Amino acid sequence: MFLWASSPCLVIGRGAFRLGKSRSLTCGANRRRVSSLGSIDSLGATLGIALTRERGKNSKLATLVRRRLPEARIYELPCIAHEVRTDADRIVQLLASDADSIDWILITSPTAAEVFAQVVRSAQERGLQRLPPIASVGAATNTALLKYSMQANFIPSRAIGACLGDELPVEKLPKVRILYPTSASASDEIEKRLRSRVPAVEFIRIDMYDTIEAKWTTEDIDTARNSVDLVTLASPSAVKVWAQRVGTKQPAVCIGKTSADAAKEVGFSEVYAPSDPGLEAWVDTLVRVFEQKRTETRG
Repeated sequence: MFLWASSPCLVIGRGAFRLGKSRSLTCGANRRRVSSLGSIDSLGATLGIALTRERGKNSKLATLVRRRLPEARIYELPCIAHEVRTDADRIVQLLASDADSIDWILITSPTAAEVFAQVVRSAQERGLQRLPPIASVGAATNTALLKYSMQANFIPSRAIGACLGDELPVEKLPKVRILYPTSASASDEIEKRLRSRVPAVEFIRIDMYDTIEAKWTTEDIDTARNSVDLVTLASPSAVKVWAQRVGTKQPAVCIGKTSADAAKEVGFSEVYAPSDPGLEAWVDTLVRVFEQKRTETRG
């Protein structure tokens, strides 16, 4: 762990809900769902933790946190949502007509895996018989692929784009044709690293979805500002939304270095992240920070 001090729309995040014992309650004008993950602590009895992934992506993290920190107050405050772009149809056309010419398909997030699965179904309807080899950025993304009967042929040693660009096995190919279906907000880090290794690369990047800001109610904003002591962040986009809406005073516990770098850049005074990204390591880091902050509060 390191610390720096200083189809159409996959919309997940239409308001916050508290994760606790009861199954449903109302939140402002919208219905507010609460999953059965443990008892609801009285406000102020312990520290509050915000889970900021897209709606529907926080339950596994919440379960692990509740198991390790049963006394924590857990709030789901999704910062981002996703919208499929019309450009996704270009991938369908390419796979249906010319899949055999592609050496690798790069999938770099669980969301990308889910959207890509929709694309593959459409391509199969148009005649796709066999998918080219798939490279997944990490185990979590591969797990998402497996849900749709796809499996990565390659996973780098660390779950970051830089390692995927550095380690993808392309050296023996005289010319490489790569399909990169991704988010419109993704960086060009992978492409740069591949081009530095293999000059003859045809890198086909197609932005198949947009990462957009999730909608919050005034109650969500109040909860984020007044009830949250630690915020968990899993992407630079989520970092940006939280900083804009809430500020940077709470300690940020990030899933990995990419999000941590973004949190440092926007001005979070405390940024924590595991050395290697991943859900279990993220929770380990969160537990250590939670216990440290709780000790400081009691002291």
